[in-house]
Amino acid sequence: MSKPILVFSVAVVFGSTSACFEDTPGLYSEFEVDTVGSVPITRNLAGEPFPAPESISPKEVFRIGSASGDEMRLFSGPLINLSNGPNGQLFVLDQAIFSVRVFGPSGEFVREFGGRGRGPGELSSPSSLAWDTTGHLWIPEPFERRYSVFDSIGRFQKTVPRAFFRGVNRLAYPSTVGTDNTILDHASFGTGAGIFRADSTGTVLDTFPVMEYPPNRLAGVVISGRDREWVNAIRDLRPRLIWTLAPDGTLWMARSDELRLIHRTLSGDTLRIIEANHRQAGFSDSEKDVVARVSGMYEDVEFSPTLIQSLHASDNGLLFVQISGELGQPGHEVDVFGERGEYLGSFSLDPPIQPLSQTHFAGGFFSYVGVGPLDVPIVTRARVAH
Repeated sequence: MSKPILVFSVAVVFGSTSACFEDTPGLYSEFEVDTVGSVPITRNLAGEPFPAPESISPKEVFRIGSASGDEMRLFSGPLINLSNGPNGQLFVLDQAIFSVRVFGPSGEFVREFGGRGRGPGELSSPSSLAWDTTGHLWIPEPFERRYSVFDSIGRFQKTVPRAFFRGVNRLAYPSTVGTDNTILDHASFGTGAGIFRADSTGTVLDTFPVMEYPPNRLAGVVISGRDREWVNAIRDLRPRLIWTLAPDGTLWMARSDELRLIHRTLSGDTLRIIEANHRQAGFSDSEKDVVARVSGMYEDVEFSPTLIQSLHASDNGLLFVQISGELGQPGHEVDVFGERGEYLGSFSLDPPIQPLSQTHFAGGFFSYVGVGPLDVPIVTRARVAH
């Protein structure tokens, strides 16, 4: 049963948000909250994007990486995960050299540990970084079916079996360790992605309902060897599941082709649905040309414009939504939503977030892998409201 709809105005004043029933001078956005069953649905009524307040927009502290410079501050290959660690340090998982690089509070290089290999303290298929309550860093290695555990200064501590599936998704997703020192990790299936919980010995304690991918009419079709433009269109211009683990152990989910965000528990209970109309999905002229050229290469393929590129949940209840660039390129625009699902505004991020990477929020810092000139990875730490 639907309960009465409440209409609010969110006023952005000196970086704070407040709800009231009267219009407030200055920048504001109306939203309404309906409850269907026990699920709150927040419908944002803004007709177009507006600037986020200064306190929400990230302020750069430092960036690391360029086409030249100090070798220990350069990244030549893919980066998919980083973490704000103890003492203000930043830990960066560098897939090109299978190592973790550590940088100080000002971006100075501190140390490196790991290295390619399958022995104790070496890394073979690292996928994410997660800190437990004792200050130990857990690094899942899905293809080795193990976790490698290090202390805060990079000394190897132990190997823990990873009893779940060996496969790993093309996208990087965070692993988190709860206050009870159980680890939340993920695995991909043919029809979706699932989360599981394991204890400090690697024993699986719980598995949770699979988040289903949008229907895939290309199941079983061989992609390799096909025309590159066709492959790119299939990758970038079809509906995809976008999701992330929030720091509190809940999930945020969306389809890539609509600004409709679902917040749910690991067990599958929906906590809130957010809907917004200030952005509408649509093909650009260049994308229309690509779709027209490649649509005849395979019948009955559903192409759809990409609106959402990635989701990032902060440690203080905000949700950052990266808006896609053209033809799958990293998007600079980021929409911000508050704890009740209210749209708080948008900001432009430079460099833009690398879509296949994970960000990390901790202690008022927002750290992410950006895409610089010539596609060089740029690691950036910024300060955000906390």
